[in-house]
Amino acid sequence: MKRTKQHGFTLVELLVVIGIIAVLISILLPALNKARSAAQAASCLSSLRQMQAASYVYSVENRGYFIPVFVRHDLTATPPESRVRTWAQSEQTRKALSLSPAKPIFDSPMGTSSLSQTKMLCSRSFAYENSQTFAGVTNVYEIGQSYGMNFEGFMDWTFPEYNLYSGLASAPTWAAYKSGKIRNPSEKLAIADALSANIRLAKSNVYVGETNVSALSNNVIAYRHLQGKNGEGANAAFFDGHAEWVSRKKYDLTFLPTDDLRRRAWNPFYR
Repeated sequence: MKRTKQHGFTLVELLVVIGIIAVLISILLPALNKARSAAQAASCLSSLRQMQAASYVYSVENRGYFIPVFVRHDLTATPPESRVRTWAQSEQTRKALSLSPAKPIFDSPMGTSSLSQTKMLCSRSFAYENSQTFAGVTNVYEIGQSYGMNFEGFMDWTFPEYNLYSGLASAPTWAAYKSGKIRNPSEKLAIADALSANIRLAKSNVYVGETNVSALSNNVIAYRHLQGKNGEGANAAFFDGHAEWVSRKKYDLTFLPTDDLRRRAWNPFYR
């Protein structure tokens, strides 16, 4: 019986196929990474837009005041960690933002699994990427280390609101923006990507990457979203309710040489 000769791939043919696959992967990977980054940025913007919308609803129900940046500021309270409650730590404001659990993370027994809403976090933030051991509590996603509210208006001594947060404040007190006092709301930051629950001008040039909670990360706006030739930037929601990507050059004090430019960019009470 005549045997049929079986042909296999030669080494050269296999190498050609492998080479073609490698080329296709090198072409597709950048596109896939770009698509993933775009999806992450879109999700982040959606979260910020929802939070500012909730803050607007809160203002309608609370005499025009947006969700407070600080709910309690009492320099004499004990223990020390109870002296300040940010919007991310207050049960009242967490409920307004539909965050779960509404009870502040640090008021829960250590070692319990207190999960915040993961869909509200920026997936490029340190808090999201390191959630399993964050802040010494297992399985915690903390929104106050993903986004920060702008409190520059309460740090400018030329405005009366400064007294709400400064050492001149009668304790306890709270700090919240009132809609009627915001100048150019479509241009003033309300909440943005951050390393802590609050952001301000003095720390606008500090960001060098995602990092754990520390004194170095306090009040730092996070320019964690790259946008091609436009470079570094952050996602932000504004007092008029819209959200968009903003360039680092527009808010980093390094690129704002005059006091007027810095106040225009950061202080909601300034013209």
